[in-house]
Amino acid sequence: MLFLDVRGFTPLSERLEPEEVVDFLNMMFNLITERRWPTTARSTNLSATQR
Repeated sequence: MLFLDVRGFTPLSERLEPEEVVDFLNMMFNLITERRWPTTARSTNLSATQR
């Protein structure tokens, strides 16, 4: 389980379309897991339909 506090997320998410919020969160998740667990990270991207 991964918890992440993104500074400025609420104002950012209010300006973006829902699909863009999902893309942003997927990008953040991938960046962090690739750096923290480079050989064991499993990418679990959410699609806009999984909200």
